Amino acid sequence: MNRTDADYLAVDLFQGDESELTCRSVKMVTTRKEHPCHAFADSASCTIPAGARARHERARVDGSFWGSYYSCLPCLDRTIAGDFEDEDEGDIEPSAEYEARSRLSEKQKTES
Repeated sequence: MNRTDADYLAVDLFQGDESELTCRSVKMVTTRKEHPCHAFADSASCTIPAGARARHERARVDGSFWGSYYSCLPCLDRTIAGDFEDEDEGDIEPSAEYEARSRLSEKQKTES
């Protein structure tokens, strides 16, 4: 299912978190470099390659530090669909598209 940027922006990834968020900014971006995905607690192994569309959220957390988080579209699709993995089942497998882009990005780095 194709989703719009508005669909991705409407998701509240920090729903239920008791932190106070101020100066919050949420937008869709095209990444210029690789970023770890923060859509799920266990998605640290998911990497967003350079040139991919992603959701970027930035906010001042509890008045003490700035948080900046990127979330990939496949993980956001899973969040919207309610497709959550049990914590005991391990890491999320990145989508084939993101794996291919990551390999291409690594290949371009080694050729430079």
